[in-house]
Amino acid sequence: MDLFKLQSLKVKYDDEGEHDYRIAAESILPPPIACYKCGCVANLDRWGRKEQAFLDRPFHYKPTVVTVDRQRYRCKECGATFFEELPDMDIKRMATKRLIKYIEDECWKNTFTDIATKTGFDEKTIRNIFAEFSKGIEENLKFKTPRWLGMDEAHLLHNMRCVITDIENHTLFDILRNRNKPTVIKYLRNLPDKDKIEYVT
Repeated sequence: MDLFKLQSLKVKYDDEGEHDYRIAAESILPPPIACYKCGCVANLDRWGRKEQAFLDRPFHYKPTVVTVDRQRYRCKECGATFFEELPDMDIKRMATKRLIKYIEDECWKNTFTDIATKTGFDEKTIRNIFAEFSKGIEENLKFKTPRWLGMDEAHLLHNMRCVITDIENHTLFDILRNRNKPTVIKYLRNLPDKDKIEYVT
């Protein structure tokens, strides 16, 4: 299946059902040479296999499920067991990494419910994925205080909000929880680099 294109896996067979696509795959990576737990080299036994299901990005508006026949190993040195690595998969979410990226991109354009229907995840999981993604953006995003500061108001979520804009660059700078005088004064007082502001409208 050319559309699959995951570098660490090969497709054994695929099947289109009424409501989803199902793909069976196995790893094409070489076996590990050392224990993932203790680091002992060349002292591993094969310890059975297990089929694990991962969600993949939708195809033709249908959820896609990838079932991987995954090898388990046991270290003779420390006794730990572990599965072979799957670099293309997000093990925490039991999904392909490209599906997580797909969801992050889609959340800007569609509702969580729509994305859940298309991917096979439940809505709560979609919401959690986007929350983690947006938190990462917030932590790394640095807003530069505008030279031309715009102040206006907008009715959002049943309340009047104070809207702060960067007039020079035609962008939204911030939205305050309300437009009350104390809220606006406190915000402007704590605004960094106030000396950079040249015009206020």
